[in-house]
Amino acid sequence: MAAQQTSVDDAQVVAFAGKVETSGITDIRSFVNGEATAEIPFGRMVAHDTADNEVDMMASNADVPAGIAVHSHAYAKDDELGDTGIKPNMVVSVLRRGRVWVNTEDLAGYDDAVRYRCTASGDGAGEFLSADPTGTDTVDISKFARWLSVRSDAGLALLEIDMIGAIHRANDS
Repeated sequence: MAAQQTSVDDAQVVAFAGKVETSGITDIRSFVNGEATAEIPFGRMVAHDTADNEVDMMASNADVPAGIAVHSHAYAKDDELGDTGIKPNMVVSVLRRGRVWVNTEDLAGYDDAVRYRCTASGDGAGEFLSADPTGTDTVDISKFARWLSVRSDAGLALLEIDMIGAIHRANDS
């Protein structure tokens, strides 16, 4: 007979990039990772591809955002998941409306702008930030998103988005 549980680990993980919060209205749509070789990490903004059912990593401020790649326990670890995310040609769950945990590159507060990086050296495309950096590699989606948690540095933050019907390009703001 197994021993009874007598304690609870209070260091349990409560959030991670791409984790959807189920409170509120949620709209998640399935797409295919249209990248030739790149994996799509959870918690990143992804762009509509030329094919209606495909998404890619953000590559420029002219890309049309589709939503945020979200985590699911339905992914087959060996077949669909790679080292950093969802493998090419695999189905990607994309949150278009709802609340999701994302990594932010800087501090985030309730009234701060919501931006995502559309190009970045390395694999930072699609990551979120609130500051207005110099250059043209970020897109402000504050009209469609807001921070629901406060951070004083980089790390996980809760974000609420509503990209339904929002076709937003950097030059349209």
